[in-house]
Amino acid sequence: MDKLKPAMLDPSILCVTEFWQFTKNLQGIIPTIYVPKNILKIKDTDFHEFYGGYLHRLRILSIEEVIKRSREAFQWFSWEEYSKKIPEQFVDGFTKLRGRLEESYLPIPIQNILLDEFVFLTTQFSVLSRMKKTFKLLEKFDALPLLNLEKMVPKEWQESVSGLKKAIDLVNWIALIGTFGLWLGPISGVLGGSAVTGIRLLLIDPA
Repeated sequence: MDKLKPAMLDPSILCVTEFWQFTKNLQGIIPTIYVPKNILKIKDTDFHEFYGGYLHRLRILSIEEVIKRSREAFQWFSWEEYSKKIPEQFVDGFTKLRGRLEESYLPIPIQNILLDEFVFLTTQFSVLSRMKKTFKLLEKFDALPLLNLEKMVPKEWQESVSGLKKAIDLVNWIALIGTFGLWLGPISGVLGGSAVTGIRLLLIDPA
């Protein structure tokens, strides 16, 4: 894949100070870059706790600074504007996700950011994240399944795959919908810099 198609940046990337040193490199390989519009409504404490709690406080931008930089560099994407364009095969997952989010402990702006990301995945192309948290929540709330590698390979390969899964628990993810199969491989050299080192591609076919 020479270039990523339109992509959305998860707030877990946007809050990292080092990331912003490489935005020009990112714009060079992704034709159109979006951010979830609902970050405009999130409180700073919720933003830091949910997306930046694993980082040292000096490496985390305030939500005000993230919004300012995002407004200057990227485009907004809102699930409310695109939800009618969700392909039929994903409508049930969207309905389940909305219902489960409403019952969850998550602050409403974070709920809506997850909806932004789900609708973007199903109507556009990819979501880039520093953490698996977003994708695990989409699975937990019955919106999209994550592929189980150990169930997909012959029995004699399962031990090796189990070791691979333990290794990739420590890396980061890009999720793409619309391509069948699964490919894992580093693209940090394309993006450059420690802020995105270790990002992997996760291809999902929920059907």
